Amino acid sequence: MEVQTPADLRTALALTPVPARPGLYRGELDRSWSFIIPSGGVLTSLALAAMRLDLLRLGGTHLVPSGATATFCSAVAEGPLDVEVTVLRHGKTATQMRANVRPRGQGAAPGDVGLEVVATWVEPRSNDAFPPRAWVPTPDFPMAAEAEIYDPSVTGITPPPFYRNLEVRRAKGDVWWKKTWGPGEPHVARWYRYLVPPAMPGEDGRLDPLALPPIADTMASAVHQALGSQEPPLLFPSLDLTVHFTAPRSGVAERPLLVDCYATSIYEGTATARGEVWQDGILLATATQTMTLRTIKSR
Repeated sequence: MEVQTPADLRTALALTPVPARPGLYRGELDRSWSFIIPSGGVLTSLALAAMRLDLLRLGGTHLVPSGATATFCSAVAEGPLDVEVTVLRHGKTATQMRANVRPRGQGAAPGDVGLEVVATWVEPRSNDAFPPRAWVPTPDFPMAAEAEIYDPSVTGITPPPFYRNLEVRRAKGDVWWKKTWGPGEPHVARWYRYLVPPAMPGEDGRLDPLALPPIADTMASAVHQALGSQEPPLLFPSLDLTVHFTAPRSGVAERPLLVDCYATSIYEGTATARGEVWQDGILLATATQTMTLRTIKSR
């Protein structure tokens, strides 16, 4: 089996500004963060990384992401990318931005958009009258250290490159590669730990909130759980992904993160799901997603 050195998410999110075009940033993705093509969650974070650079240009370095919605317009392959940011409104306590991510270079059509992300960034403020709280019940699962390692490579199956950058442990749900489980409760929970911790620079190990969309973009597993392993082989291309950052400054880069997700509906070839990202009893993010169901054609 091919051995892959774990990739650093911060490298994938590295962008270079184009001096002659304020708001335009260039980057490149290799296969390190792909399932079949690059993860939609990573592409969403790439758009947010460009927005964060644009906030630096505008002097809004104190702002943190509050919410982002990505609309996936066309598939984005590995390779050079352009990310163009438009500031919709820049205020003192909140800024709204839009970014489109598109392929660059050979094969890229003028005006081609792979995905468009709209996001709000806010100023963190303390308010004694409204202390931090979450009304979502804390999931009751075994801690990461007690959970079973979730790794198909132990059976000789090569996992997608994306999963080789993470330690994954099973908290709830079946093991997809065993192909022995029937339709069941549409609920899957897994622990994820980045093998290269994506910490914010100079912030003493604090988790970069842009590390949350990639693991939130795993909600298709709950749809798969609902359908069972005896269904025809399926793909779950994303139509959209929304992430709300409920505690963007509370994560620790080296600690595992719990992604707890449910499939909510399947209707006429489209599925929806929702998820929560937790760490040490703190709700870091909530997410929703719409995806299509496509049968993998046998060769």
